[in-house]
This record gives sequence, C-alpha cells and structure tokens, in this order.
Amino acid sequence: PGDLSLGYKNERQMTQLRTHLFLLVLCAMIPAMGLAVYVNFEQREAGAKNVSREALWAAHSAALQTGMIFEK
Repeated sequence: PGDLSLGYKNERQMTQLRTHLFLLVLCAMIPAMGLAVYVNFEQREAGAKNVSREALWAAHSAALQTGMIFEK
C-alpha cells in the first residue's frame, strides 16, 4: 500500500510541475504575442497612409496632365 501512495504523490507532483511549466511558458509568450499584434497594427496603418499618399499623388498628377492638355 505504501508504494501506491508514493506513485500517486509522484504523479500528482509531475502534473503540477507540467502545469506550472506550461503557465510559465505562457506568461513568457504573452509579451511576444502582444508585440507581434502591435507591429502588425503599425504596419497596416503605415500601409494605409502610403496608399492614401500615392492616391493623392496620382490625382494631383492626373490634374496637372489634364491642365496641360487643356492649355494646348
């Protein structure tokens, strides 16, 4: 009977150890995941600004070309 109780205790300790290790790894990963989300958001925002800038440039260029056509 003593051997069975020791086996159960060791198994329980291993389960707790695995749980604690999992939580430790999870806590270590959370900042990295947050940083990845933040960088992704910043890249999307920068991309949207770039598209807007290029569209404005294209409209300005088209307006200048149209003005040149009508001047001739």
